[in-house]
Amino acid sequence: MQFARLLHLVDSAIPTGSFAYSYGLESSITFGLVNTPFDLRNYLYSYLQQAGSAEIPFIYSTFQLTENSPEFQTVADEYDAQLLVPSLYKASALQGRNWLKLLSAFYPEAELKTIADWFSAHTIPPHFTLVFTLALQRAGFALQELQTMYLHMLLRDQLSAAI
Repeated sequence: MQFARLLHLVDSAIPTGSFAYSYGLESSITFGLVNTPFDLRNYLYSYLQQAGSAEIPFIYSTFQLTENSPEFQTVADEYDAQLLVPSLYKASALQGRNWLKLLSAFYPEAELKTIADWFSAHTIPPHFTLVFTLALQRAGFALQELQTMYLHMLLRDQLSAAI
């Protein structure tokens, strides 16, 4: 039941202001780099490896902490520093804010406002990957569920952006 609830929370119909970038999938198709279903499978697999290897370590580290842990400041600073593309930076912050608002409505007992307060006090944008993890961890979801759902969202957004 918990996993089904998480699938619902990350459904693209839920209004969190999701931003999807294809990272070149359309161009790969246009220029003949992706021609067959097997090519598409390989492309998507490579994308998940690349994107997942950048995000999953932050999810893992964040899940082990709370926003009040001294180590979280370092994780948040490093995540903030690695988002170099301005549009992705802004999208991450906006989606993070929206995610906190949404989850606060679904899980009022989790007291997620303290997460937003931490980001405000530390002048770091509430990046989606970090607040996704903190909020769902506090709502009682397991690390493996979060990692699975994050990869699901990456794949979903990759495909929807390319359509």
